[in-house]
Amino acid sequence: TLLGFAISVLVCAAAPSDWLLIVARCAAGIFGGIIAPQLFTIIADVVPSARRGTVLGALISAHAAGALLGMPIVLFVAEYFRWTSVFAGCAVGLFVMALLVFYLVPELRGHLSYPDRPTVLKRWTNAIREPLYRRMWLLTLTNFMGYFVVLTFLTPFLSKNLSMSINELVLIYASSGCVTFFTVRFVGRFCDRKGAISVYRAVALAGAVFSLLITLMPSDSALVLVGIAMMCFMALSHARNVAAAVILAGVAKAQSRGTLIAMNLAVQQIAIGTSALLAALLVGGGQKSTVLHYERVGVAALVCILLSRAIAKGCKRLGSTY
Repeated sequence: TLLGFAISVLVCAAAPSDWLLIVARCAAGIFGGIIAPQLFTIIADVVPSARRGTVLGALISAHAAGALLGMPIVLFVAEYFRWTSVFAGCAVGLFVMALLVFYLVPELRGHLSYPDRPTVLKRWTNAIREPLYRRMWLLTLTNFMGYFVVLTFLTPFLSKNLSMSINELVLIYASSGCVTFFTVRFVGRFCDRKGAISVYRAVALAGAVFSLLITLMPSDSALVLVGIAMMCFMALSHARNVAAAVILAGVAKAQSRGTLIAMNLAVQQIAIGTSALLAALLVGGGQKSTVLHYERVGVAALVCILLSRAIAKGCKRLGSTY
């Protein structure tokens, strides 16, 4: 899977036409989409429940740092080199990673040893029939919508409404990524000590406030205040993801864990697409491409996050300790 991802990204770098670039990006999305549930399934299978928060916190902190630091790095590379250099650099890194995984990561087949293992379609059907799984997917849907409904127009809001320059945007996103990297690791360890559901509900309450606050910032806001609000918004959003991932790992039965996590990833993509559509319906365009009514997405995020907080309370399998 990782090798296919690397090849797809390399084709993006060398694509001679727009159509081939689109096809290669679709292929990269397919391979990349498979990698995420595999990672979470491996962690849930191998790592004891008492340490899952710490490990998932480290994984998600790396993902968050990559996502947030990726933007300033890409802007820098695109500014001083060709845009294809971004894909080429990613492809090289992926090929190296594929070699390391091949030689260092052992095969994991313990989940295949269950007797009378059902077909893929039967596993999907069984997962959909499980009330606790459906509740977990609803938690994922509301949690991700609470983040991405704000994120969809966040960069245009910062650059047009708050008049942030490219350098200021790079600084804000880079500092947010650094803060998130360390905060998320701390939240993962805290999930192991206090329980993921309690941690999720706490960070969701704080995150709801900052999700609304960042959409209400006036045009003359100081760079320092915008940076602090962004750090809190990003850190708390990814902190929710850590706690939700620990809850998900605890909810899943061992024999259906991969199915649950893969379907949960599909719900994440639905949430991202729905958030973009909702944000587009709520905001409008003003003079000089400013974003109008951005506070509406803040209210939508507030509602989604508070809903997810209420849903999380019941996402617990009988006898579990998370």
